[in-house]
Amino acid sequence: MPTEFAALARRWRALFAGTVRPFRWTEGRLDNGYCAECRHCCGPQPDGDAPYPMPLLPSQLRPDLADDFHLLSPSVACLDQRGCKALGDAGCRLDRRRRPPSCNLFPLILHKGELYFYQICPAVLFSTLDALLDIGETAARDLQRLYTPDELQAISAPLAPETLVHKCISLDLRLG
Repeated sequence: MPTEFAALARRWRALFAGTVRPFRWTEGRLDNGYCAECRHCCGPQPDGDAPYPMPLLPSQLRPDLADDFHLLSPSVACLDQRGCKALGDAGCRLDRRRRPPSCNLFPLILHKGELYFYQICPAVLFSTLDALLDIGETAARDLQRLYTPDELQAISAPLAPETLVHKCISLDLRLG
C-alpha cells in the first residue's frame, strides 16, 4: 500500500507531466504555477488535523472577512476540514492583497523568524534544493524590507514542532 507521500507524488507527476512550472519569488510573494490546478494545500484538510491558522495584518481586517474565510478569531483566518472559502474552480478567487500573508508565501512558511518549505507541495517536490535555497534567501531579504519586525512576528505560522519535523524542510534561514 503506497504512503500518502508516494500517492501524491505519483498523482502530481501524472497531472504535470511534461510541463515546466517553476515557482519564483516576485514582488513580495511566491508565484507558484501549480496552485490553481492542484489545490491540495488549500482544499479540505485531513480529518483530525488542527486548523491551520493564517493571521491577517491589521490593514486586511474588514467586516466581511467571514465571507472569504473560516475564522479562528476576528484577525485569524484558518484552513480546516472544510478547506478555504476563497477556493474556486480556478484556484483562489481573492486578489493577492486580500489573501492572508501566509497564502502569498506558501509553500514557503515563516515560523518564529525562520523559513521552511512545505514538502508535499509539487513545486517543492519538483525543485532542486539549490532552487529552494535561492528562493528562500531572496524571500528573507524581501520580507525584512516589506514588513516590520512586529508584522513578521504577527504573520508567523504558529505550527507545532511535530508539523515542522514531519511536513516541512528547514532552510536554516533566520530573518532579523
